[in-house]
Amino acid sequence: TALAELPHDRVVLAAGARSADLWPGLPVRPVKGEILRLRQRPGVSPAPSRVIRARVHGRQVYLVPRADGIVVGATQYEAGFDTAVTVGGVRDLIADAEAILPGIAEYELAEANAGSRPGTPDNLPLLGALDDRVVAATGHGRNGMLTLALTATLVPGLLDDESPAIAEIASPQRFPALQLSPGGVR
Repeated sequence: TALAELPHDRVVLAAGARSADLWPGLPVRPVKGEILRLRQRPGVSPAPSRVIRARVHGRQVYLVPRADGIVVGATQYEAGFDTAVTVGGVRDLIADAEAILPGIAEYELAEANAGSRPGTPDNLPLLGALDDRVVAATGHGRNGMLTLALTATLVPGLLDDESPAIAEIASPQRFPALQLSPGGVR
């Protein structure tokens, strides 16, 4: 559906990595990320009690404790909308997690997933008016969960044509060389 066809006075464009499909020219691209869910087995080292963030071999990795184990994430590749889990991604995540928590090798590999995060040229989100009707709230990349509360706080003001100073850094208008066209399907 083209945004122009929606029967609403105001629209929030929050379509993640697909946002540019709805607003051609919007500088949002898919960035592939893979994560693992590891299940704790009897007799193995317990999961950490807090989130662990680290850098191993130049790669960011995080371990998030869950009731039944650990979530390990995440790879980051410029791979378009490819959501296949790769052997290399799984290997790197396990090796990086094991460097931080050596006992992790005894956990069960319960699940491996891949998805597309919305990235922008400067890796900052797009928050602000695209025209007098459409407000962008996209492009959060790998920090979407961390910036969700701030975005949810800012969007109602943006819909009321308020432009809080904190949102200025994320304004879509910071990309003046790009011709942002009215919303519609390509």
